[in-house]
Amino acid sequence: MGWTDWDLKSATACFGRLSVDLQAIRKVKDKFPKDYIGVAVDAGTAVRDFAMINMKLNAIETFLFTTNLKAKLVNEAIGLKEVGRIFRSKSDGTKVETIEMRLTRNEWELQKTKK
Repeated sequence: MGWTDWDLKSATACFGRLSVDLQAIRKVKDKFPKDYIGVAVDAGTAVRDFAMINMKLNAIETFLFTTNLKAKLVNEAIGLKEVGRIFRSKSDGTKVETIEMRLTRNEWELQKTKK
């Protein structure tokens, strides 16, 4: 997972590009607890908490293609909410609609108190 646009002044960063090695996961999947939240949500949660605690962010942002429903579900599972949709240009020049998502520090802190 990586980030772009880390703005120190506004204390925000845009995260994305989660890569998961499905072959490696399949080899150890039977060792996961039955109630395991999944590798993507686990990784997203770890990065979210690292960003809030160590990077001292006020907000986490991301965007994803509207067709990537798994990514939307992962982001929602860790607390991000859809805040808008815009069209972006891909590297080949084609336009694609994206979902903009965000989690503020206040929302994150509220999540922690509910647990």
